[in-house]
Amino acid sequence: MLKKRNAQGLSITMIVAAVIALVIIVVIIAILTRNLGSFSSGAGTAISCRSVCEGFGMKVGFEHNKNDCKVADNEKYIPGTFDELPVDTLGTRSVCCCQKP
Repeated sequence: MLKKRNAQGLSITMIVAAVIALVIIVVIIAILTRNLGSFSSGAGTAISCRSVCEGFGMKVGFEHNKNDCKVADNEKYIPGTFDELPVDTLGTRSVCCCQKP
């Protein structure tokens, strides 16, 4: 008579656990790549003081130096050189200072 053999392959529980783990990994990768893609998509367009301020939900403003831009809740100093800001008679460019509407 034939002997009864015990299964020596992977159990059903192990296969189900592997499938669930694979699905979780795929979901995490999809979430991360979607968020990173939306983050980097607007990075190239933030080249003007106006677009940076609009990104913060504020209106554009400018001051003669960064100390004049109040670091309170209603104004935000944005470091950088923005060509659209005015230049004074000494050739010094104003700084970008976003203001809450």
